Amino acid sequence: AGLLKMLGGQPSRLESAENLLKYSKELAECGPSEDQKNFHTGAAEVFGGVCKGLLGTFGGVENANVCWSLLTPFLNEVLENIFRAAVEDWADGIRYGIHRAGVAETKPVLDLIMGKVLSTLWREKE
Repeated sequence: AGLLKMLGGQPSRLESAENLLKYSKELAECGPSEDQKNFHTGAAEVFGGVCKGLLGTFGGVENANVCWSLLTPFLNEVLENIFRAAVEDWADGIRYGIHRAGVAETKPVLDLIMGKVLSTLWREKE
């Protein structure tokens, strides 16, 4: 409800985005099976479409930041639990979602990804 007020209405788009992200999360949380990679592929594609739809609908940095307040917690949680074979699918989904968005509009997701990369680098003790 708070997101809807910040974006001046548009309940159907944000509610749809939230529902699609719930579905995507269910796919991404599937247990080990022979279809696990397919589930992650589908989840990443749903995320990419939701991201593209929100960023394309609500232009501008302020509105993009509101959209990322919905997208980044989801992405942060999913990226913590993906397995190696699904990394490429999620990279494709993110790349699709932010394609044609400005640098300032994509800064939250870039910060999230760079933070994850930097936190996993090995550092020698001083």
